Amino acid sequence: MILLYPMQDSDSENTLLRAEFHSSVAKRKLEVQLDPQSPPHTNVKMSHDKFSKIQKLPILFCILAVLLFKTQSCAAQHPEEPWIASSELAERWNRHINREGKTIEYFERMSKLYGPLNFVESKVPEYSLPDPLIFDDATPVTSADEWYNKRQPELMNAFRTYMYGRRPKFHYTLRFEKEEELTDAFNGAATARNMKAIVSIGDREFSFPFVVFIPNKVDKPVPAVVHIKFWHVSIENNIDEPDETYSIWPVKKLIERDYATESFFYENVEPDNKEGFVKGIRGFLAESKTPPQDAWGSLSAWAWGASRVLDYLESLDSVDTSRTAVSGHSRLGTAALWAACEDNRFAVVYSNCSGSTGAAITRRQFGLHARLSFGEFPLWYSSVFFDPFLQGQELPFDQHELIALIAPRGVYVSSADRDLAADPKGEYTSLVEAAPVFRLFAKGMCRRT
Repeated sequence: MILLYPMQDSDSENTLLRAEFHSSVAKRKLEVQLDPQSPPHTNVKMSHDKFSKIQKLPILFCILAVLLFKTQSCAAQHPEEPWIASSELAERWNRHINREGKTIEYFERMSKLYGPLNFVESKVPEYSLPDPLIFDDATPVTSADEWYNKRQPELMNAFRTYMYGRRPKFHYTLRFEKEEELTDAFNGAATARNMKAIVSIGDREFSFPFVVFIPNKVDKPVPAVVHIKFWHVSIENNIDEPDETYSIWPVKKLIERDYATESFFYENVEPDNKEGFVKGIRGFLAESKTPPQDAWGSLSAWAWGASRVLDYLESLDSVDTSRTAVSGHSRLGTAALWAACEDNRFAVVYSNCSGSTGAAITRRQFGLHARLSFGEFPLWYSSVFFDPFLQGQELPFDQHELIALIAPRGVYVSSADRDLAADPKGEYTSLVEAAPVFRLFAKGMCRRT
């Protein structure tokens, strides 16, 4: 099933919870119809009564591709007029002025180093996107089997080579240690654990901490959300502080909805600075050897951390790991997308405001564009990433194909309508342009209306 679906709220907390709730109800019969003459946000109808009243917000859309569950009918329609930023907002961003009327010095510096930053839709250059359903030899993909067996590996190879890097093949042992447990978190609603993941190669070890919350009052395995986090995580700082403070990872509300949830601080897997390689997992595995040019970058390392947390969940009888999601915000929204590409155990990915080299179309050259991302944060990527730009060429793919790589699993992308740096229209465009791949899997399971 492919669904372009408007959400009610744009804050990160409600975005996460509503997206995961939609993925859970996909097991029920749904009927989705989009009037081809109108934008989707005014014409969504669902048979389940909880979704009969939907407020309209034309920025937040998701693709839910859940082919494990049969649906009666579905259709996806490109809106005639996608959202664009108001001229007022675009002009303020283009002049590098914040809400208080002060110059954003960071943008000024970036413009001088990497070329003008564009936030005005009319200045987006003309571009054409590669078709995800065309093989490298220019022949068309005609079936889901062809996608899985040939086209998906082609695209994975391209993204590994040019953008996120190639993970090394290595043999290691992985174990988990429980450092602290609280069995009555949130007044008895959950069991919380401070954990440590330990990777061993011979007599060398690398470890990173993570925290787990599991609902107590559920008599069957529960779904789970793995969140890649910007801040240190522990039992204490998620129980003592209200959800509003940590709203991007609303632990208590997830527990109340019978979800397990886990998180780790991304810099414990690899610090987000020039010393990060030496101190993080990539340096540990490289063993002081110079990595190849297409070696994995930090984004892939953080995504790798999410998979190790998922390894722990697989050891728990209380968690249904066939219904596990991965989520992140900004650069960690990109890491979440790549985690889902590299690890198909994640059934759903939620990416919030990932922008350039995440969900947004690179060829639009809008907001904090790809050249700037690599120039400022080269350790996030494969070293090959900059080569096409130096040669004045386009990358052989674009970010709609990153979304397509996750098909037929669920993909949810949220965009803040005032965050032009992340190019919300470019993120939306990626979802729309990835839809044909999801539709390929939907053949025989849903009919167009």
